[in-house]
Amino acid sequence: MSSPHFRNSPLLPRLSIRFSLALLLCIVWPTCLSAQVTITGVAIPGVGSFIDASTFPQVTVRFRATRAGQPAPLTAQDVYVQESNRFMRITSLTPDGSGIWRAVFTASTFSPKINEFPTLNEGGATLFAVSNGEVGTLPLTWSINPNRGGMVFICDSSFRRLPLFLDLGDVAVGSESLTKLNLRTFAATRDANGNERRLFIDSLITTSPDITIVWKRTFGSKPPPVEVDVGTDYRFDLVFRPSKPGPVSDVLTVVFEGGQRFTVMLFANTPTYKPSTLLQVISPNGGERLAPCQRIPIQWKGAIQGFSSFVEFSTNNGRTWNFIDSTADSSIVWDVPRTYSDSVRIRVYQKQGASDARWLFGETSKATNLAFSANGRYLSAVYQNGTVIEWDVVTSVEQQRYVIDGTTLPGVKVSALTYAGSTRNLLAVVNRPSPARDQIVRLDSGNVSARAVVEADIPEVTEVCANAAGTTVYVAGPLTASIRVLDGATLTSRSTISLDAPISAVRFVDSLINVALISGDVVRVSPESGAEVIRYRTDLLR
Repeated sequence: MSSPHFRNSPLLPRLSIRFSLALLLCIVWPTCLSAQVTITGVAIPGVGSFIDASTFPQVTVRFRATRAGQPAPLTAQDVYVQESNRFMRITSLTPDGSGIWRAVFTASTFSPKINEFPTLNEGGATLFAVSNGEVGTLPLTWSINPNRGGMVFICDSSFRRLPLFLDLGDVAVGSESLTKLNLRTFAATRDANGNERRLFIDSLITTSPDITIVWKRTFGSKPPPVEVDVGTDYRFDLVFRPSKPGPVSDVLTVVFEGGQRFTVMLFANTPTYKPSTLLQVISPNGGERLAPCQRIPIQWKGAIQGFSSFVEFSTNNGRTWNFIDSTADSSIVWDVPRTYSDSVRIRVYQKQGASDARWLFGETSKATNLAFSANGRYLSAVYQNGTVIEWDVVTSVEQQRYVIDGTTLPGVKVSALTYAGSTRNLLAVVNRPSPARDQIVRLDSGNVSARAVVEADIPEVTEVCANAAGTTVYVAGPLTASIRVLDGATLTSRSTISLDAPISAVRFVDSLINVALISGDVVRVSPESGAEVIRYRTDLLR
């Protein structure tokens, strides 16, 4: 079910009368800081730097990791490297004494300096270490004259460069699909005279037994491992033969020049998802025995207010339906008909197609965010000047106003707005430029000013949500390895939900906190218990 339709923006600045609002002093609670992980580079003996890229594409980093001033215990599974816009696991992690570690990883970025011979490769990455839900980072840069290195990518049969994913389509068990591709060798290192080397292709690999790679021997080239010319396309096919029904995901990896990698995600037989049900019949809930002419109540929840609910019954397991009644409420009384059946079903639905556009007149200031209440009845919008307005979407009548301080300062805006569970109270995130920390704000229904304001102890907050009662608040953001748990009334810190990898994205959807981790796992957390409900392992990170 969709929310009521508004033409263009419902928040166009149409209000010409300005209101004078009394500002009250907000309660500012001190930031509740947890022990952070600190990573510092430690020089490698004989190298003079904490980074050794002399054996590119292998890179060695020597660093010290501490937490609350004490050495932080780490494993290879706790350390990641971000290169450009992708994350990867390290090859190895070995202790070097006194809380010092050596991490080895394979770099893939090849950025040669133009018209510089021999090739000068200027690279960089960021190292992440996770310890007990806290994340430390260490920027890495190097500039070397490598003996090897290059660049490749994959093109389709029309020689157009592929995006970083490829859908192999829907293929039944017992059938197969063939996808024609090209490996394009784009660049390689040059010697002092500017002569370009040939490029070495170590392997083309997938992990699924249902996907086979067939090298087509372009220009007589042998299958990898093989040395090939630069600036040439080499043909290969992907053959997909599913051995069982269901979705398939994999990664096509080109390994070249002793460890550099180029990857493309592969998908096949992707599932279709049924639309989620918003309305839920509460009573009857199945298994009841009803007598003809009996009067029984039919009740449901989840209806969007302001729209009629339509109730129907079926006596043949849903093949045909009979209309009972429509109502703006969430219950009716049904006179059971004189029909005998053991296959009776009841359904409730709402029609929310075309309707007249409704204009909600707000501030002349720019609107930066909005939120619907849990029952869909109320809509709140926040403006750059800090004003928050709530409307009844059924009547289009303004209900109340709030004020959030400090949003008129340069670079400051409310980046998130949500209702606290099923209550009419609001939670907002005030995004502030560094070094200032983002703020979490609670607005209570009926009060103009904020009830509580607290500084977040993570670099960037992208999601704030609450349990249904609004008594527990959850705060999260990217590249942190935990979800902060706050008291719903005061926003003071309660606890921390530790994650085993930094967050890449987080959203509150379907009454669950959905967290994508840079490890490739997707975790769903219940806001009622704070516990992990389910975990999906994609295994895409290599």
